[in-house]
Amino acid sequence: NIVRVQQTMIQTFPASKKLRSNPSTTPPKISSQISSHVTTDHYILAGENSDSKRDTSSSPHYTLANVAPVFHSKLGLLLNDKRFDQFILLLIIINSLLTAIVTFPFIRDDSEKREVCEYLDKGLLTIFTVELVLNLLYYGLSDFFKDGWLTFDFTVVTMSWAFQSFSVLRAFRIIRAFRLIRRMEELRGLVMALLNVLPRMFAILMLLSVIFFVFAVLFTELFYDCYEKGITSEDNFGRLDKTAFTLVEFMLLDGWSQIAKELMEVYPWAWFPILLFIAITTFVVINLVIAVICDAVASLKTEEMAEHVEDLKNQTSFALKETEEDHKARMTRLERKLDSIVYMLSKYDSGKLEPQQSIEDIKKHIT
Repeated sequence: NIVRVQQTMIQTFPASKKLRSNPSTTPPKISSQISSHVTTDHYILAGENSDSKRDTSSSPHYTLANVAPVFHSKLGLLLNDKRFDQFILLLIIINSLLTAIVTFPFIRDDSEKREVCEYLDKGLLTIFTVELVLNLLYYGLSDFFKDGWLTFDFTVVTMSWAFQSFSVLRAFRIIRAFRLIRRMEELRGLVMALLNVLPRMFAILMLLSVIFFVFAVLFTELFYDCYEKGITSEDNFGRLDKTAFTLVEFMLLDGWSQIAKELMEVYPWAWFPILLFIAITTFVVINLVIAVICDAVASLKTEEMAEHVEDLKNQTSFALKETEEDHKARMTRLERKLDSIVYMLSKYDSGKLEPQQSIEDIKKHIT
């Protein structure tokens, strides 16, 4: 039955045969034509069966697509359904809110309410586990862990079950909220942009580390005894690690003016190295980080637009080729009909056919 469906489709839609011979070509939108000849399930089954035949010829291991192609196709329709995806997204949001609500005293101090929340949490976690198992069945073990986002979901769900056994680690259940990143396209694009700029971010971090080291040594040498002399109210520069922590406060603009005023009472020039460090770190390095992130997001948008334009070009070129092929096919059919009519007329002129018979034959060829 599958082979007959495939042969019928190839004979009915020449474009589908062309698509099988050239998989890189953008597929045409022929769903309205296919529905009048074959159901969606049969079409998916035919495609799955042909793919599985190719896979089994190259790899001997058994997969769900080979063993149960119908179930595999149905499972793919479920997992790729937008409504199912939105349902899982809603459950993730509910689970995040439930984890946050448990922190309030009216639930935390009430054992009955806390127990109800625990049952709800385990129920949601069970649904997430079932969804993960379905993805594992659909993609297979090797392809499942090749996908970074699916691996991330597997890690989060596994850690959530592990945290259930340790009361101290239950607070980390909130990490399930990170699964929103995979479900929301905007967040996923932003994370991918940040991952793409990690090499440049690492270079900026190295530059910032060198700046911190130079100024930490400088400030320690200049102001290491200020606390012992009573110049500063706290020991901000007594050791290199204390100076580094003070420089972090300077970079974040947290209480730097108070320390600077205390130093300037004895060292009037102390404002210069402090403002120099703040200018380099806060207004140069941090803005450089923001510029790199903005450039990554802009590059991501540019790539999306380029892919969209390329898809439109492929669809347009495919439609033009299909129209040209249809036009050539119609012209060929018309030429054949004209040749037949000319042949019938020549037989009529030679007296081999009766007038009534020749007229009927001509009508048949025209229709």
